[in-house]
Amino acid sequence: MVPLAAPSYSSEYESEEDQLVTVTNYCTLFLYRIMAQNAAAALAAGAALAAQNAAAAIMALSPLQRVLHTIVGLAQPACVAVAADGYEEFMDFENMQWKDVEKWISNARKLTLNRGGFSISSSKEKRIQALAFWVNDLLRTGRATVEADINEAEFDVITMNEMAEEAYIYYLECKTDSDVSTPEKFAYNKWEVWEETVVNWLQTKRGVTDLPLSYIIRKVTPPARMDHSQLIIYNASLTTAVFKADSKKVANLLTPLVLDTDAFEWGGRRFTLGKGREGWLELVNHYNGSAESERRIAAARHKLSNLFYKNEMTFNFETFSTKLKATFDTMEKYGEGRSEREKVSTLLEKIRTSNQKLESAITFARSNHSTDYLAATNYLATQISFIFPAQQPTQRTNRDRGKRNVSQLKKDKFGKVKSCNGVDITDTSRWFSIDEWNKIRKNPEILRMINDCPKRKKKAEDRKRRKGEGNGGGRNTSSVNAGITQAVIAAL
Repeated sequence: MVPLAAPSYSSEYESEEDQLVTVTNYCTLFLYRIMAQNAAAALAAGAALAAQNAAAAIMALSPLQRVLHTIVGLAQPACVAVAADGYEEFMDFENMQWKDVEKWISNARKLTLNRGGFSISSSKEKRIQALAFWVNDLLRTGRATVEADINEAEFDVITMNEMAEEAYIYYLECKTDSDVSTPEKFAYNKWEVWEETVVNWLQTKRGVTDLPLSYIIRKVTPPARMDHSQLIIYNASLTTAVFKADSKKVANLLTPLVLDTDAFEWGGRRFTLGKGREGWLELVNHYNGSAESERRIAAARHKLSNLFYKNEMTFNFETFSTKLKATFDTMEKYGEGRSEREKVSTLLEKIRTSNQKLESAITFARSNHSTDYLAATNYLATQISFIFPAQQPTQRTNRDRGKRNVSQLKKDKFGKVKSCNGVDITDTSRWFSIDEWNKIRKNPEILRMINDCPKRKKKAEDRKRRKGEGNGGGRNTSSVNAGITQAVIAAL
């Protein structure tokens, strides 16, 4: 405050009465100033006391109530009502899903305050749903197991908004039926694909507490590094009543897939007893056991030794690279994985070509993608589509636009294909002209069927053997056949 100036006495005052009035006014202003200062001090002290009391009241709340009050935005009476309804700590939200919170708050709105009811807005209801989802996510992923593991400071406004969105998406996923089709019945020669298909299928099925049912058939040893979904799968309990119910559900789902198959005797029988996990582990131990592993590794090696890419007409690069990757995946699954550099080296060695542009692409891939198999494969696939555009399956002429290959097939009364695009293929081992090859190649399935014909392969081997004998009396047709082959490739 600006200090008051003391009154001065001078001859300018005509009388003592005027001087008395001046002094009186000064004293009055001084007293008012003192009173104002005291009042301001009292107000400041009162405000500080009120703030201290408010802070003390907030600190007196439980961690859950503090979050409900300061982050969710509930008034203190509502926080007390929530605690009185049995939700005193974070762990009380365990296994509470979106729909459970919705039902709980709906019932609370119907009760009066003196009967334990409370009324909150729909926006605050979604915040509580976010809080419940956050708590359960900590528990599901193993980041918290008891109340002391949950840090209230981690649930701030940003986290709450993120959890609100994730909680609603999770609710919709659990509510909506999956469109993933049921796997086919077990087949011995398709075990690897069937195993993966079943796992992915059960990932879309929900258990009693909305956990993906794939946790029932998880591996015994968890991966060294796990993403969020894997943390949920591998932290789910395998000893509770919920697990038993979910295991029985899995058993019921898998029983039709193994019934009347070999798998029924190697673990499938346990499915009929409601033991989903035990039955699945027996299946895995048998079909992924040492004997089966050695057999699959041997098959993968054999496949790898006979896998080559030559051109787009007989065996396109997409099919070649897919089969090559599947072979590498099989070998890795059973303990014979190859490094990225080895994979790239094998990929490049398996390409047999005399095309200069493709040879240049191989050289570039070897120099720039030698340690990245996926990058090398994608690069070569792009280059091949540029080098051989006419052989790409998506390439279609104006004349062919709007037509499907299947419409160009003709079958006999037994359903056997007898012609493709006007070419007679009753005998797939016969010789085809260049024009006929051009028509056949429009249907990759028929082209593959002809090339895989055992009789055709045998005839080719016989021709090679006869050429090797070289009796000298017959006509040398090697140059003719070579010319025809080059003409076919050039035309394609």
